[in-house]
Amino acid sequence: MRSDEGTVTVIKFELFADRADVAQGSVIGFDACQRLGAVNLRGTGWVARDFEARVLHSIIGNAPKQATINVAGLGGFLVAKMFAARTRRAPKDWYDIAYVLQHNQAGGPLEAAAAVRALIRAESAAEIELLLTDLNANFAATSSQGTSAYAAQIYADDPDINEPQARLDAQLTVQAFVDAVKSTTMT
Repeated sequence: MRSDEGTVTVIKFELFADRADVAQGSVIGFDACQRLGAVNLRGTGWVARDFEARVLHSIIGNAPKQATINVAGLGGFLVAKMFAARTRRAPKDWYDIAYVLQHNQAGGPLEAAAAVRALIRAESAAEIELLLTDLNANFAATSSQGTSAYAAQIYADDPDINEPQARLDAQLTVQAFVDAVKSTTMT
């Protein structure tokens, strides 16, 4: 987008699809589009079950502009992230989960659990339970893969942070989340 003043505004966004009939990681093109496509990533379909409309505001030149876009809701984001963490084992995924559980706008891990519980249907309960079991195992101790990844990133962001406390906080937050989801849906 070019403003009246000649500056360029770049808006970056990513599109994902979750199609079983297309290889993981493939780009799915859109009809009549040469430059627009979506990356096929397993687990991102959960966001289609839980999204929120958000309005983005900008000023281009002197004219206010706005656009309404759909973004992942808390439950959809967390289930998609748990799926990504289980399949990729990337430190970023473990960090993102623990951080969002601690700092979400809904209030914390118990409220996040309620958002995930709202997505569970009979046909998806076993899949969610598998994701929760894996998440719990990766935050089971302060030295586990998930807690270590979280602590490394949070310490890199703020070297004044108490790393052992950050590990324990992540472990306890994830445990509270998993317990809250399982207590009402998996029993």
